[in-house]
Amino acid sequence: MKKKLLIGTLLLIPFISIILVVIFRLAAEPSNEEIIQSLKDIKCYTTKVEYIIKNSKGEDREETTQYYLKDKGGRIDFGQDRTKFYKDGSITIKDNISNKEYSMEEEMDVLHSIAFMNNLLSGTIEEGTIKEGQEEWGETQYIEFTTEVFLENYHLDKIKIFIDKKEKSPIGAIIYDKDGKDRVRIVYNGFEKLKQIDENLL
Repeated sequence: MKKKLLIGTLLLIPFISIILVVIFRLAAEPSNEEIIQSLKDIKCYTTKVEYIIKNSKGEDREETTQYYLKDKGGRIDFGQDRTKFYKDGSITIKDNISNKEYSMEEEMDVLHSIAFMNNLLSGTIEEGTIKEGQEEWGETQYIEFTTEVFLENYHLDKIKIFIDKKEKSPIGAIIYDKDGKDRVRIVYNGFEKLKQIDENLL
């Protein structure tokens, strides 16, 4: 009898251990909402960003490098040809080809600046749209959700945003028009959270 009880106890120990590991993992892992909020609150990062703009003539692609420091501003490098500095509600453009520098208002440049995390995630999330998937971005398990478009463009309607659930980093965003066709794709590569960034870059 004691032997049977001992064997039963030994068999229960691994089963109970597995249950405890699962419970602790679920308790320790952040929720989808917490992952989204952590990206909203991010203070400093750099990433490659590709813009894919679709129109009747086909696709235009633009590869950039983005830098961001909360309370200081952002920077987008368009290769070695051009750089945009976003600071204090205005944009300074440094054109390395013509060796000129000029300014413009932020409202005139919504497409590039929307890719900054503080802008992309500032819209109201549509109720019931937060879910998980793997179909859109290969093997990556992601969180997806839909927000309103705040661009000054009547034809654009919704933004669907994708976040890597494991890495807790952005994968991309798709901007749809009023007919539900995707018109702009923003793709992130090499997203890196930083503790600090050289303020001279900005």
